[in-house]
Amino acid sequence: MSGLETVGQLPRHVNVLKVPHHGSNSAANRDSLDAGEGLIENVTADNYVVSADGTSTNPSAETLKRIVDAAPAGSTIWLPSPRTASASKSAKYYAQQLDGLAALVAGTAITVKIGDGTPQVIDLT
Repeated sequence: MSGLETVGQLPRHVNVLKVPHHGSNSAANRDSLDAGEGLIENVTADNYVVSADGTSTNPSAETLKRIVDAAPAGSTIWLPSPRTASASKSAKYYAQQLDGLAALVAGTAITVKIGDGTPQVIDLT
């Protein structure tokens, strides 16, 4: 039984999905992604939380695209780290990912919220 099968009926929708491994695609099984059987493809959310700052090249552009492709209208993608969250090389990578994400959501009903580095609380009321 795969990990996704343990959560019950798929596909499913949740209020908040904390995107695993800081938005990396490196740990994903390529065959399951190609078959549309990944977490992001099977669990949609009102809020996607991607806890990354560019360190270790996270989040990946591919993961961000998968989120935008799967996210229902009205969803929000939360990135709690500011554009300049990490050391210069990582910050440059992270800024590029944020620019790419902005282009992906342009013209959609998906919102992107970027934090300022302070602890974040998501008010779901």
